[in-house]
Amino acid sequence: MDIAFADATDYSGSVGEGSGNVTFLVIKDSAYFKVDTNLMKLAQVNPPDCGAVCGKYVLVPPSTSSQFIGSLSLSGLINQMVNGVPSPADPGATNLFVRTTFNGQPALKATFAGGTVEVAASGPAYPLAVSDPQGDHLTFSEWNSVSPLSPPPASEVVSMTSL
Repeated sequence: MDIAFADATDYSGSVGEGSGNVTFLVIKDSAYFKVDTNLMKLAQVNPPDCGAVCGKYVLVPPSTSSQFIGSLSLSGLINQMVNGVPSPADPGATNLFVRTTFNGQPALKATFAGGTVEVAASGPAYPLAVSDPQGDHLTFSEWNSVSPLSPPPASEVVSMTSL
């Protein structure tokens, strides 16, 4: 999973397993998926040939994309990983966080029920990394450095029926 969040409603990236990644772009409530053989395999098109629409985007209806979009939102990902973790700003939580470093950056780290959360120790307490007891791990890099996103040009969008 590699996702760039421009803000709470606009994000892009890829998700998959092995070499079978699917590339997406979400602008507000509109989800675009890049058409390639990986998307064709996921859509169970056999053989997975995308022909003339390869490299373009398909706008997926909200009824189809809502489950995917909801699970990949920044708030959704963080909630899944750290549900119930106290905020480092909570006065009662000061004993839960210990000073450490994360990739050379001063950080605060809390361990809870086998999982961890690491946040920046200076400035706003933005997340650096979270992990859960099952070994799932999210690393947040390039915080506040994603350029604004915009939908692909109309000439690069194909209809679902073209697939």
